Amino acid sequence: MKTSEMLDAVKIKLELKSDYALAKRLETSTSRIGHWRTGNRTPDEQACFQIADILGIDPAAVIALVKAERETEPSKAAFWRKQTARYAAALGVLTMLNSGSVAAAIGHGYTAAVKITAVCIIRNQG
Repeated sequence: MKTSEMLDAVKIKLELKSDYALAKRLETSTSRIGHWRTGNRTPDEQACFQIADILGIDPAAVIALVKAERETEPSKAAFWRKQTARYAAALGVLTMLNSGSVAAAIGHGYTAAVKITAVCIIRNQG
């Protein structure tokens, strides 16, 4: 998972339609969101905690992902990739949330509930 996919998961979770709305929710600028998406910059620790809180995952998973993307020294990058692997289940849920199959299910009267290790699809009764 990349930072841009994580930002998309936040938008899905909060039902936000734009990066402008995402920036407002994360108390940052749209240009900063754009830099995060392109990899020119990465979210700071406060933003990582905000993202983790919204997604209901351990902040360490978000920080490890961001550090793995940012690090240029090979041994340190390997360390952060290893840490990211520890949280693969939580990050995998976010990848599933961004997939077309879950989005299609949501579009047909279903609601997705996210937990750290699972996505539950529940049929709406209305």
